[in-house]
Amino acid sequence: IAVEKDEHFLPLLKKVKKSHPNLEIVMDDILRVAASDLVSGSEYKVVANIPYYLTGKLIPLFLESVHKPKSLTLLIQKEVGENMVATPGSMSLVSVATQLYAKPKIITHVPAKDFFPAPKVESVVLHLDVYKKSPYNISDYQSFFKVVKACFLGKRKQLHNTLTNNLKLEKEKVLEILSAVQLSPEVRPQELSIEQWVSLVEEIKKVQN
Repeated sequence: IAVEKDEHFLPLLKKVKKSHPNLEIVMDDILRVAASDLVSGSEYKVVANIPYYLTGKLIPLFLESVHKPKSLTLLIQKEVGENMVATPGSMSLVSVATQLYAKPKIITHVPAKDFFPAPKVESVVLHLDVYKKSPYNISDYQSFFKVVKACFLGKRKQLHNTLTNNLKLEKEKVLEILSAVQLSPEVRPQELSIEQWVSLVEEIKKVQN
């Protein structure tokens, strides 16, 4: 199934369909089309060369959908791909949000000179193996991301400060929370693993309740 918004590509897609009659062409905006409507409950994979400005919308669209794909393989901007595959020490909100739903891997680098005209950015092919069932026990995704986003507002600040200032938690409570999940007050948001974020958020919920 090829989803294409630009009518200019329709003649080319029709030529492809002549040699590949199993191709189904859908002229629409992928951001407005529900995957479940396209694949009718079947297992599916997403493979695409997308406009880079859509990356931040398109990937969450599929990763957070009810009917998730088995995998996504996308050509994206190098810096974005590197953020997604980052490990503790250089994590970001993007890497947390991606790795919560999938296991990302950079397949290959694509230099700017391989395009015409050459863009100002380097590219990578990113493959995301989407979890059929999340390995993380998260009871409330909204609460989870509320904490993570608040902490990354002060990415280079120590966690005890971001929790106190951005979530308005009492200093003593924050120290108790961090001690309970075996995290140093001086640890910074980019140093935490997904598992540590899950433990931290659950402990905060206990205190708030």
